[in-house]
Amino acid sequence: MKRNKRNLKAISALALALALGLSGCSSPAGTETAGEDGGEEPIENGAETDIDGISAPASIEIASSQTVLAVGINHTVGLKRNGKVVAVGPVEGHSQGECKVGAAEWEDIVSVGAGVNYTVGLRADGTVAFAGGGGSFQFQEDDWSGIVAICASSYHMAAIRQDGTVVASGRNNDGECDVEGWTEIVALDAASGHTIGLRQDGTVVAAGSNEYGECEVSGWSGITAIAVGSRHTVGLRQDGTVTAIGNNEDSRCEVSGWSNIVAIAAGADYTAGLKSDGTVVATGNNEFGVCNVSGWKDVAEIHAGTFVLAGLKSDGTVEAVGKNEHGECNVSGWSDISAIAVGPFYTIGLKADGTVVAAGDNDSNQCNVEDWNLCLPGQMIERDGPGQNAEAIAGTNARNAVLSAGNSQTAAIKEDGTVVVAGEMAEHYEGWPHMTAVYSGVFGVYGIMENGFVIAQLPADPEISAGVSGWTDIRSVAECHSASLALALGLKSDGTVVLVQSRGDREYDVSDWTEIVAIAAGDEHIVGLKSNGNVIAEGDNYYTQCQVSDWTDIVAVSAGDEHTVGVRADGTVVATGNNRDGQCEVSDWTDIVAVSAGSCHTVGLKSDGTVVAIGCNDDGECDVSGWRDIVAVSAGTDYTVGLKSDGTVVATGSDDYGRCDVGSWRIVQPALP
Repeated sequence: MKRNKRNLKAISALALALALGLSGCSSPAGTETAGEDGGEEPIENGAETDIDGISAPASIEIASSQTVLAVGINHTVGLKRNGKVVAVGPVEGHSQGECKVGAAEWEDIVSVGAGVNYTVGLRADGTVAFAGGGGSFQFQEDDWSGIVAICASSYHMAAIRQDGTVVASGRNNDGECDVEGWTEIVALDAASGHTIGLRQDGTVVAAGSNEYGECEVSGWSGITAIAVGSRHTVGLRQDGTVTAIGNNEDSRCEVSGWSNIVAIAAGADYTAGLKSDGTVVATGNNEFGVCNVSGWKDVAEIHAGTFVLAGLKSDGTVEAVGKNEHGECNVSGWSDISAIAVGPFYTIGLKADGTVVAAGDNDSNQCNVEDWNLCLPGQMIERDGPGQNAEAIAGTNARNAVLSAGNSQTAAIKEDGTVVVAGEMAEHYEGWPHMTAVYSGVFGVYGIMENGFVIAQLPADPEISAGVSGWTDIRSVAECHSASLALALGLKSDGTVVLVQSRGDREYDVSDWTEIVAIAAGDEHIVGLKSNGNVIAEGDNYYTQCQVSDWTDIVAVSAGDEHTVGVRADGTVVATGNNRDGQCEVSDWTDIVAVSAGSCHTVGLKSDGTVVAIGCNDDGECDVSGWRDIVAVSAGTDYTVGLKSDGTVVATGSDDYGRCDVGSWRIVQPALP
């Protein structure tokens, strides 16, 4: 398993994802620590510098990946595939009830968080479940509805409502819960004495202790991510530089020379940054070696604990440096890791098969996770009820994420997480950072980063390129392109859809699309698959390509120029639209696990790894009868590509622009459930 296999975002009615870590607030993870800092006057660092090559997208980070694993001081929390929660920690008599998560109220959970002695869960309906706290934290449940993101700190927690306002509860000794007037908030992070909010416009607000100037962020702008340490605050700018303010003891705020940064994390008294090339930089108190990261390479995520910095690499292994008093850095033997959480004295890893490993202090049983089997980051919660079909939907989305055939180019994610492109202007995509999903359209190639940012290289339509660069929290992308219409769709992790349109007489509107789990687009029509298995469509319906309202139990959709295709949960296929070349004659197909529609041909992947195709075959795009061991397919304009189980790629059809020159590729395998 490669780290970049984790390519799906969580689906829920309302939930936006949160990152891992003790603070449980933003991605990459921040940290939480107690104790007082002494040191210098407030200092802010971070000079404006240009970035060579691809820069961090000019967009705002909404919390980006589903929190399925969270840690407190001495308890661990996990989210299961059925929406229930497990927790281990102090035994009765030594706890505050933080592990009492087995009641009926702890069902239909989509994300979890942990403080010092409490556990919080975000339900799919936007309400919150709470356990523990004791006398130090009494949760006030008033106004906690319509929640889309939660941020768990030591003794207080905050949450973003659907309207962008914020609510907080818990200890308020320094005013850290005084967030009533905040609006347009898209991300939160918090430490023991202060709370930070990132606005949609890239400005930052703060509440709580300002002893070292850690809340003096009113002048910040162009910020795309935030992180907080014990007494300092860090911001990632849209140009890839970093700014920091607060206690600068041990140089934890000395970040002015950093560039090409795509993620940040803050420990108790140190700061770390992940660069676009997969290397890591760190500054601050290095007493325990927490800043000794100069040799790290191919890192996909960083997570800051109180005294430990951990890096999740693109190959699924883990690096860790820092205080190792209890063996919390002994992770060199870990493999196939999909997520990590770093506590004060222990480290937890979630493997690709859903099992969990742990290293470090186990005095309170917090590492007793060997019998756990959890939801993977990006997997949808499997709820009972017709039409959910979570595994089938997740499998289709995973296949679509790693290989994409477009108009004049083919794009894929390699085993090392980088993007490879064959065809027209392939050189434009060299040097892209690690991606979790790619989409090849008519305009060019779109890439989705782990944090939900979108990078697009679309020379033919700079307006679309600029529009999608402002998107956040995106799971997948689709594109319409014809002589009279140009638009791009983005599916967000909360099941809503965003759209940017550069031309077209008709204005497309997806503002009322909710609970969407997959999207597709043809020449002039757009399609959405809902979590209940129904399908919606909008746009040109001349050939009945939008007549999908009676489709049910659908687990995958695809759209050709003028036709729409759906896979049912039982493996049969439905199609509607232009059938001039027979591209809709799929009624006899069975055992299908994925479909892809080209301009006027349709391709189906069968459960045994063989492939079927029907429709226009002028260039041999349907000549797939000999393909075997296929795990993903994608249909381009007039050609077809397939990913084999050994990571190699096959292609058939028109090789204009060299888009079928994929014989030397070695592609990451899709993260199938």
